Amino acid sequence: MANSIGPDEVPDAYKPLISNVQQLFASGEYSDLKITCEGKIWNVHRNIVCPACPFFETCCRDFEEARIGVINLPYDPKYAVEALISYIYTADYTTDDWLRSEKMLFQIRVHTIADKYGLPALSALAEAKFAAIAKDNWASGAFATALEEMYSVAPETKEGLQKVAIKIAVEHADVLLKDEKSPFARLSRRMQSVAYDLSKELSVQKAKKREEETKRKQEETKRKQEETKKKQEETKHGSAKKAASGPRCFRCGSPKLYRQRASMFQEAGVWCQSCRSRLS
Repeated sequence: MANSIGPDEVPDAYKPLISNVQQLFASGEYSDLKITCEGKIWNVHRNIVCPACPFFETCCRDFEEARIGVINLPYDPKYAVEALISYIYTADYTTDDWLRSEKMLFQIRVHTIADKYGLPALSALAEAKFAAIAKDNWASGAFATALEEMYSVAPETKEGLQKVAIKIAVEHADVLLKDEKSPFARLSRRMQSVAYDLSKELSVQKAKKREEETKRKQEETKRKQEETKKKQEETKHGSAKKAASGPRCFRCGSPKLYRQRASMFQEAGVWCQSCRSRLS
């Protein structure tokens, strides 16, 4: 699907099977169950939707829906139901028909219906799609609208989404909070839970930066110490090498030579400090 963030590439051996299932979704052929919502009808297959969704499985076993072959979902938005059914058949859903400003809110509502009907993998996919869209659209008012939705509709089920959104907000906090009349600034004042998570993540990031700076300084100090030690060793080695390559006493081999001026106690010349021999 275009603009999709779905599962990894299907192995070639499974592609014909996946293609057949997708065709069943598109055509509704051999359908033995209907799902309805806001006047829209999806012709689906019990042996596909029931194993994938605990709610549909329960409906088809013990309730009136099993007898009449119709499951009505009157309290869910039909576009979210469409995404749910699409995911069951194709392991993905598309956002192609949505305006950019609405795509983030769409992911929140897909996440809501996924949690409601017990599809954690769909919840994770909605989080991934939200993150991909939000990272490029955080400056829009739609970002604040999406946060308000995830913090007001079943917020206890949306911790993953909230963490993604708050991290993006912290990354761009200097811009988002610069204008106190911006949608995000107004939201942070209006919803204490948003303000709390924002301040908590800001503190975490600040502590992380301090830790990184401390580590950087420690590494820099260590590097300088190693450079100093290396230079000292090179100087020491150079001095020893220079001394080793200089003149030596022909008697004892010592490099400890010195030049002596004539005195009443010693003749002028080059003497060995070790064996006290006169060399010249």
